[in-house]
Amino acid sequence: MPQITKQQPVATPSKNSVKSANKRQSVLDRIVPVSEGDTKIKLCVYGRSKTGKTRFACTFPKPLLLIQTEEGTKSVSDVKGVDKIRLHNSDDLEVLTSHLALGMYNTVVIDTAGGLQDLIFKEVVGLDEIPIQRTFGMAERGHWMQVGVQWKERIARLISLSDKGVINTVVIAHERNFNEESGSSDVMIPSVGAALTPQTAAWLNGACDYICQTYIREQIISTKQPGEAGLVLQTPTGKKEYCLRVGPHQVYITGFRLPGNISLPDSLVDPTFDKINKLIKPLS
Repeated sequence: MPQITKQQPVATPSKNSVKSANKRQSVLDRIVPVSEGDTKIKLCVYGRSKTGKTRFACTFPKPLLLIQTEEGTKSVSDVKGVDKIRLHNSDDLEVLTSHLALGMYNTVVIDTAGGLQDLIFKEVVGLDEIPIQRTFGMAERGHWMQVGVQWKERIARLISLSDKGVINTVVIAHERNFNEESGSSDVMIPSVGAALTPQTAAWLNGACDYICQTYIREQIISTKQPGEAGLVLQTPTGKKEYCLRVGPHQVYITGFRLPGNISLPDSLVDPTFDKINKLIKPLS
C-alpha cells in the first residue's frame, strides 16, 4: 500500500518581515550620485554694524522675506520684491517656516541670528523685555543650554527647506571675537565669527554651506610703472569699498563647500547674489 505523505503548508512571510523588507528597499532607493539634487543656498553672513550685511542679503532672488528681530531696513527700502516681518516671539518663526514651505518665496533672510537667540533667552528666563546686555549671571547653565537647543531646532527646521530645494536661506549675524572676550593668550590664534554662543556658532558653521564676512576697506588702485620690471604702485583713493570675505582665512571664520577644482578669491567688492552664484556654479 503506497505511503501517503502529508503536504507541508507553504510558509508565508510575516507582516514584520515584509515591513522590514519594504523599509530596507525604501532606504536603498534613496541612494543617488552626489552630483544629483536640487538644494538651495544655505549661507551665513556676519560682520560689524553697517558693513552691508542686510543690503547683500537682499540681492538674493525675489520674492524675498526678511524676518527681523531688530530694525534695520533703511538701506534696502528701495529694493523691490522684499517683504518684512518683525518677530514678536520665537514661536512666530515656526508659523513662518510652515508658510515658507509652500514655496511662495525664493529667499528667506533671518536678521539677526543673535536677535533670535536674545528673544529665546527672554522667554526661557521669563523676562518682560530683552536685556540690553546679557550676562551669565542672569541665568543658570541649564537656561543657556535650553536657549541653545531651542535656537538650533528653529533654525534647523528653517534651513531644512533649502535642503529640499524650496528656498534660499540667509542667516545674518553680528561679529564676535571669541578669543578677545574669553581673555585668551595672545599666543593663541584669534577666532572671529558669528556673534552667538560658541556652541551655537559652531553648529551654525556646520549647518551652512557658505560662510562669509562683510567689512569696509579703503579703495586701492594698482598701477604698473613704465620701465620698471614688475613694479606696481599702490595708490589709495580715499573712497570706501564694501567687501565680502569668502576665501579661507586664518582668523575670520569663512569658507565655501565647493569641489576641489574651484578656487575662491579672498574677497568680493560690492557683493551680490549673482557674484556668489558664479563662484558656486562657475559653469552655469
